[in-house]
Amino acid sequence: MTDAPAVPPRLLWIAKANIILGIVCLVRLVPELVTVSLMTGRGPHWQYLMLLGLDILVGALWLRAGLVLRKRPGQDFAFAVFACALVLAHSIVSGWFLGRILLRDLTRVVPPLDSSGASSRDLVAMGLSGSRLLIYGIEFICQPFLLILLRRSAAGADRSSGRGFVMALVGWFLVGVVVQYIYIGALMTR
Repeated sequence: MTDAPAVPPRLLWIAKANIILGIVCLVRLVPELVTVSLMTGRGPHWQYLMLLGLDILVGALWLRAGLVLRKRPGQDFAFAVFACALVLAHSIVSGWFLGRILLRDLTRVVPPLDSSGASSRDLVAMGLSGSRLLIYGIEFICQPFLLILLRRSAAGADRSSGRGFVMALVGWFLVGVVVQYIYIGALMTR
């Protein structure tokens, strides 16, 4: 019998959401990597592998934030804020850089809907681009809600943490945006 504190329901919801979405983010990468490898015939390009590495890191952060909140309730809000802020920054930066590129390439590759000239390769490219854009959209929509719930949970645990929470959130978000902007920007310009 342990004397571990019970996990508050709101915090448990945040933890479960982070765990599920982190797993989805990571599992999605396996078929994408296999498909890209098969489509190119030579294996994926190094730029794609670098982008994949960033996606793995973001998915792992998302998953770890959920596990930390579930296992140690109220003890590690700082890591959860760090992870959620970086995932939100990832959705914005990746959506901006890659979303524009993916949508531009899709308009070139995919023929108009009224023609029947779409090849299976075009449909696969559309599916890969769609899954990537969908994950960025889920990150962008979900993270603000998780951060709001996390803020309310932190405020319930410690009334003096309000300003510190917001400062940490903004700081990690800005660091995440700058680092990912430089990283993805360097990948896309080569």
